[in-house]
Amino acid sequence: RTGRQVPGWTEIFIQISSPEGIQHVLVANNANYDKQASSFAPLRDLIGNGLLLSDGDFWRKQRRLMQPVFHTRNIQAFVDMMGEETALVLERWEQVAASGQPLNIQQEMMRLTLSVITRALFNQRIGDETGSIGAA
Repeated sequence: RTGRQVPGWTEIFIQISSPEGIQHVLVANNANYDKQASSFAPLRDLIGNGLLLSDGDFWRKQRRLMQPVFHTRNIQAFVDMMGEETALVLERWEQVAASGQPLNIQQEMMRLTLSVITRALFNQRIGDETGSIGAA
């Protein structure tokens, strides 16, 4: 457990990285920790008051709605799909490496991320269109 004061902020941030600490905060004593701190406001403005930032009954309702997505068979399907998309990217990288051309890894990782998200949400492959979509 590490706590430190960030200059200009009134809250103290505590990082918890042990499984026991995470169990303590998120499960055993979750009622003692709320997500209404002002430090969450910028994030809430960006992503809304969804599962990540909500509390209490509202959080419980959202969690129940999302729970089926996290069933073991669904997670395995996501893992398999991500593996397939990653294999396609690696094949392309091998071709580029064999040609001696450089790769922009940031751009390539963005391409992979966009491919995975598109396939997960829409069950569609976008292939070479990722460059034009990412640029937009």
